[in-house]
Amino acid sequence: MNTKIMLLMVALTVAGTNAEVITITGTVPCSTNISLTNILNTPIFPNAILQLLSGSNTVGNATTNNSGIFSMLVNLPLNLVTSSRLVVTTPLVKCNATLPATGTLVSNLTSAINNLIPSLPVALNVSIGSFTFVA
Repeated sequence: MNTKIMLLMVALTVAGTNAEVITITGTVPCSTNISLTNILNTPIFPNAILQLLSGSNTVGNATTNNSGIFSMLVNLPLNLVTSSRLVVTTPLVKCNATLPATGTLVSNLTSAINNLIPSLPVALNVSIGSFTFVA
């Protein structure tokens, strides 16, 4: 069963064409049923453990704070950004006993290069669109 999960994500900017240090920040919801109409009323997921995976390799780790917010600083070659994924490894049942005890929340990273003014450094915007609950 796959269910879409929205993640509030702050886009980030990395200056320079060969930048590898990337900061990913966001808020993890405690739900399997998130939509744009109820996102503000959705509980957050405190103390959730997240991993950034590139292939089968863990390239970053983070834990959400009591407000469900995480920040992860990783050193990732730019060519691996879009093939990487963020995984919440803490079971949803830890934030709400009525949610599934097995399964994970998974989200792929997306990126876009922004070079509107050629005389300025290239900026890479990396974000997460949504999580999918994978049972």
